[in-house]
Amino acid sequence: MVRLREVPRTATFAWSPGSGKPLLVTGTRAGAVDADFSDESKLELWDLSLDDQLQGLELQPLASITTESRFYDIAWGSADSDHPKGIIAGALENGSLELW
Repeated sequence: MVRLREVPRTATFAWSPGSGKPLLVTGTRAGAVDADFSDESKLELWDLSLDDQLQGLELQPLASITTESRFYDIAWGSADSDHPKGIIAGALENGSLELW
């Protein structure tokens, strides 16, 4: 098997729903330490660019926001008329559930 892309994060993740262009959302994993010993907590959106042969192995996020707490889990719900890309739900280390 050949590695196509790499997301350099210690994170929990969810795939975008549906049959469109594959997107990935990641949230900094609760209870884990990354290579930089960073205490940042982020929610990041990634385009895998599978149709771009010039794209390198390691990706950069399309969007990134800082969150109050790290993530235990993430889910990406289906799209509807009010939310054409769906809703992302994050179960955070501080006990809260946040929706984006």
